[in-house]
Amino acid sequence: MVCTVYRAPHHVTGFWIPLKDRDPYSTGSLGVGILLEPGMIAYDKPVDSCIVEVGDICLDKGPVEVITRERRVAHGLYIRSSVPPGVGGAVSAFTALAISCEALRAEGRGCRSREDLLEASRIAHRAEVLALTGLGDVIAMITGGGLVMRLKPGAPGIGYAIAIRDPALESVEFTLAQIDRQITTADVLKGLWEKIYRYGKEAYREFEKDPSLESFIELSHRFSQEVGFLDRDLKSSLDETLTPYRGKGYLLGYYVKKSMLVIAHEKRVGSEIASAVRGIVKRVFGIYRVAYEGFTLDSTENIPT
Repeated sequence: MVCTVYRAPHHVTGFWIPLKDRDPYSTGSLGVGILLEPGMIAYDKPVDSCIVEVGDICLDKGPVEVITRERRVAHGLYIRSSVPPGVGGAVSAFTALAISCEALRAEGRGCRSREDLLEASRIAHRAEVLALTGLGDVIAMITGGGLVMRLKPGAPGIGYAIAIRDPALESVEFTLAQIDRQITTADVLKGLWEKIYRYGKEAYREFEKDPSLESFIELSHRFSQEVGFLDRDLKSSLDETLTPYRGKGYLLGYYVKKSMLVIAHEKRVGSEIASAVRGIVKRVFGIYRVAYEGFTLDSTENIPT
């Protein structure tokens, strides 16, 4: 039996400028984020009481509910991800993309062609906007390329994003962890919009002058402090723990997006840094590398158990 498989890297934005429009397809953000792997993988499954399962979590609300309320889907999805939904790893965007492909599949299409994938990505972006779960993750996943800069807000085909080719991406890894504070995207969009707009605009303008990985990490760190993702106590604990690695030149820097801590470092010290921060964070998700390929799908004969 053939099973359709969807794959995508995690996308963790560093800073962004939220931009509203009456049309959800044109609503979105300018900003910069990093694509990381190992990412997420989704297998189709029968539609039952839970349309989308992420591990032991049923994810039928948010963008999935928006899409399935308006469209029939061919199959449900089982998603494997080392990062859970809701912490800042773009799980909802991946879910929206995959279930949008299943909606087109129910119409006898799917996401095999460039045109169908573009349509699915627009459906997914609109659902993210309406559900208040994201403003730029879908277009970053569709663009691919590692470090992604969003130059025009909106869904793919309306918005526009590019990959930043910095050779420094080849020599770094990222330790991802969850801090002990839950901030939802809805909380961010409703309560922090003005702060994010102001400081995101400042960071974006600075990045335009120096579009590099080093600049991205530095500006993301500053942004996460200014909007309140990185509070004084957490910064103090992290600085004390990570100073030895910075002093030896192993640490590029760190930032926080929602509940996600992102630490950029040389490849040889990932395990050490992950162990060092375990006493500070809620949990460490793992060590990740830069992903250059975005959202993809294929078919396999091996159905996972």
